[in-house]
Amino acid sequence: MIIIDLIYNLSVLVALSVISGFISNRYDNHSLNGKILRGLLFGFVAIVGMLNPFTLTEGIIFDGRSIVISLCTLFFGPISGLISSVFTVLFRIFYIGGGGSLTGSLVTASSFIIGLYFYYLRRKNKIKLSKIKLYVFGLIVNGVMMILMFTLPSKYVQETYKIITITVLGFYPLITILIGKVLSDQEDLIERDRVFKTLIGNLPGFAYRCNNDKDWTMTFISEQCTEITGYTPEEFLFNKSVSFNDIITDEYKDLLWNKWQELLPKKKIFEHEYPIITKTGKEKWVWERGKGVYSDTGEVLYLEGFIFDITKIKRDDIIQQMQYSVANAIVHSKTLNELLIVVKTELSKLIDTNNFFIASYNKKTDILKQLIWVDEKDQYNEWNAENSLSGFVVKNGTTLLIKKHELEEFDRINNLTPIGTPSECWLGVPLKIDEKVHGVIVVQSYNDINAYDKSSAELLEIIANQLSIYIEKRKADEELIIAKEKAEESDNLKTAFLQNMSHEIRTPLNSILGFSQLLNDKNITIEEVKTYSGFIQSGGKRLLKLIDDVIDISKIEAGKVSPDYSPVNIPGLVNEVMNQFILTAKSHNNELKHTNLSGKDELLIMSDSQKLHQVLTNLINNALKFTRNGRIEVKYEIFNNELAFSIKDTGQGIHKEHIDKIFERFYQADMSLSRGFEGTGLGLAICKGLVEVMSGRIFVESKIGKGTTFYFSIPYKPVAGKNEEKNTGNVIPISGKIILIAEDDDSSYKFIEMLLKKENINVLRAVNGIEALEICKSRNDISLILMDIKMPEMNGIDATREIKKLYPGLPIIAQTAYAFSSDKELVMEAGCDDYLTKPIQKTELFQCINKY
Repeated sequence: MIIIDLIYNLSVLVALSVISGFISNRYDNHSLNGKILRGLLFGFVAIVGMLNPFTLTEGIIFDGRSIVISLCTLFFGPISGLISSVFTVLFRIFYIGGGGSLTGSLVTASSFIIGLYFYYLRRKNKIKLSKIKLYVFGLIVNGVMMILMFTLPSKYVQETYKIITITVLGFYPLITILIGKVLSDQEDLIERDRVFKTLIGNLPGFAYRCNNDKDWTMTFISEQCTEITGYTPEEFLFNKSVSFNDIITDEYKDLLWNKWQELLPKKKIFEHEYPIITKTGKEKWVWERGKGVYSDTGEVLYLEGFIFDITKIKRDDIIQQMQYSVANAIVHSKTLNELLIVVKTELSKLIDTNNFFIASYNKKTDILKQLIWVDEKDQYNEWNAENSLSGFVVKNGTTLLIKKHELEEFDRINNLTPIGTPSECWLGVPLKIDEKVHGVIVVQSYNDINAYDKSSAELLEIIANQLSIYIEKRKADEELIIAKEKAEESDNLKTAFLQNMSHEIRTPLNSILGFSQLLNDKNITIEEVKTYSGFIQSGGKRLLKLIDDVIDISKIEAGKVSPDYSPVNIPGLVNEVMNQFILTAKSHNNELKHTNLSGKDELLIMSDSQKLHQVLTNLINNALKFTRNGRIEVKYEIFNNELAFSIKDTGQGIHKEHIDKIFERFYQADMSLSRGFEGTGLGLAICKGLVEVMSGRIFVESKIGKGTTFYFSIPYKPVAGKNEEKNTGNVIPISGKIILIAEDDDSSYKFIEMLLKKENINVLRAVNGIEALEICKSRNDISLILMDIKMPEMNGIDATREIKKLYPGLPIIAQTAYAFSSDKELVMEAGCDDYLTKPIQKTELFQCINKY
């Protein structure tokens, strides 16, 4: 029976070891909670053993408590051993009692003492418990127990030895080996786990095990993930709060998935670097190395690997590449602005440059002038360095990093005056050579108080050092280049102006001279006379306007224009100017209105009526020229002792790059052959000159697709206006079958049409190159084309090239108002067979036609 009882106790002890392992997983072996729990557990197991013992007689029992207490103390130390011993002794004395209570208590105490001795001996000498050592340990514990049997009542001693000696000395040590080995293995596992965690914890990254799914569902992830990602392991495990795929940037999600799926069937190692977004919203770069774990059948069970934080390495690489790029730009950039754009672009790889500027400093004037300016809120071209943050950086020659909440106190201490919109975080670095500061580089964020830090400042200082040397050297070169470019631009504008003037003169002359010839026809009717006269008058007015513009700009530039002041009725003058454009506005389906915001019905001022009339006429005419199916509104009001006008349209708008040059003489935003409007490029220059003559100022605001607003103001001198209108010819329907006339100007077309019809020649018309091409494709009976060179949508040169590709044998005669020899070479190279210059003469036209 004793063997059966001991086997029962053995099963309890095995269960004990399993539960002990569970506690080890939940609590640290060295923690007080862990020691108490193990003491309670081993004490409980000893009590269970005593409840199912081998009973020699009433009060004298045998169980496995010596094994339990000794192993508990040996493996877990004095606290656990003492707790389990006390519980066992108390239970033995007060619950079981009997004649064996003293012996049982002494056995428990001896097991604790022997276990404690070997516990400290093992710790001191770092002894590894082998099976032999466990056997010896069990033999000593149970040998002492056999000696303590002499404390039993004498009548039971001999019988006890006969019954239990072989079992206790032969079987108990073997049980000690079995249970001790289980506890020893658990101890080794715990130690290996501790070593693993320590090693992992000292590496700049974290280990993981995850499923092969698109969420990369984590089944294990080490604690270092918090340092890198901001998320705890518990948040990642089984996607409790977030999946690992959630923190990978969108552009890398599919790339990483596809690469893993490509490598897994080949059982190859995965390696890749990619950015993640941390819990705080910051971007970090990580490098991952991993591989698949497979079943015996080759099925992927899960993925295991390691992820390192390489943000600093990546940052250092980017800084190195950035320095190279900036150095390369220093060598190859043609302009300072081109270099500064490269600098901004390179800096944006590491820091926020949405609000960024670089300014040069003039010590004599104490003025900072922007070299490059990109800002979401403000725009400054130059400002006083005194009392500004950027001025503080320049004058002290030191880097300044400041947050919004620090700004008020900083300004007060340093007597600074805030300029522009306050930012959440501001960083400025001086540009200096040999302690001489000649500028500043600044970045700021309006929404992120932690946008910049010490590393940002160090980065900016590196770039500032490179820039400083270059800017100082390049400044003089840049001024020379700008002067050279301005001279070349002026020369190009003059050339373009002369070419445009040739067109603007010859086109109305073509109408005037041509219809004048037709008026000499004896068979002309009264209606035809009226029609031809209208075209002649229109051409004459156009020429007169051109001559006036040339004279006006010449007088303005020569300083020969002076104001002729007289009382001017502003509402009356505006009404007069507006009325002359009513028909033109209707023909373009535009709404034309004006608003008096001055609050005065009789607004009389001293001014130059003729010049004011001319400025308003030019600006309204300009608005109508670029607006279709829209609205033109003129407003005027008294503001700051000035009479301020605004002319607003909903037309096509002006590109930003043209705004600063729009008032320059000869300058036009579109100087191509395909532009759909006429003009010399003098109108706005004349407006600017006349406004300035009247001691006023003029400027423009515009957005592409939204429209343009011109503003001008003149001095308001209370006490007391008229110009001419612009006519366009009527479009006359055409028909015919022999000659195609590609001409957008009505009068020029009408003249040629009448000449041809009088010779019984049928006529077709196209108003642009695209229409000419389509007509040629749709008809095969056209024998000749008269091709105007300057037309909207597609010019005559491009149209000629396209037509000649399809119909190389079709004669094309160019007709143009440009008169330079280079123009003739250009059209002949395009494929034209002949060339006529406007104004076209009847004899020359038919001579040319008869050639083909």
